[in-house]
Amino acid sequence: MISEAEELLTIGKELDIKIELLTDSKAEKYIDRSLKLFNPFKVTGHLGIGHDSFNLSIDKWEFSYMKHLDEESGYIFFDQKSNLYKHTVVKIENIRLLGEILEKSFGMEYFLTNEKTDFLIAVNWYVIEVSGTAKKKLRNYC
Repeated sequence: MISEAEELLTIGKELDIKIELLTDSKAEKYIDRSLKLFNPFKVTGHLGIGHDSFNLSIDKWEFSYMKHLDEESGYIFFDQKSNLYKHTVVKIENIRLLGEILEKSFGMEYFLTNEKTDFLIAVNWYVIEVSGTAKKKLRNYC
């Protein structure tokens, strides 16, 4: 298991937040669908969407932007630098609780989507990029 996923799962369990690792086949489908629908320009290194998105300040919103999303499951995946990463997705039952886990983590770059895959959020060391249906929700609050 990759260290980022292990970190999220460990902290989630410590905080009693329902979080799990998807099977390889389910993970691959979520990643593939998300990348095809939103076509981010950077899937390794400093992750980024680069088009049809808007930016939020990482300093201000890193642990709180998700509180303004719908209460639903969230799917987190990471840098696509290796085959193991291409088969790793962490599912959090309530996407709004992700910030609580991230506040206690070592920090990481990740992509975030929902079950319908109708938005994609890319978080890197410098910025949070928001695309799809999450744009309207987050623009109203952030």
